Amino acid sequence: MELGSQDEEIAAHLRATQRKRVELFESAIRRAQTVGEVDATRDARSLAEFFAMTSQGLRVLIKTRPDEASLKRAVEVAMELLR
Repeated sequence: MELGSQDEEIAAHLRATQRKRVELFESAIRRAQTVGEVDATRDARSLAEFFAMTSQGLRVLIKTRPDEASLKRAVEVAMELLR
């Protein structure tokens, strides 16, 4: 990921991977909205983008070995968006 700002081929690959991640989240959110598990008035694409970025950020953050309680709180806050 760090090389993405220096190499266009790597950057293009990272963008494609991120688009796919967003599409997967969006598909899951839309299915959950259909069955009433996620508020159907929420914009599925915006939620998907948020969760794709948040999951990526957590992957980076986990390398710093934060305490488990702070990670759980961050995830709980993110999950509140689905209610």
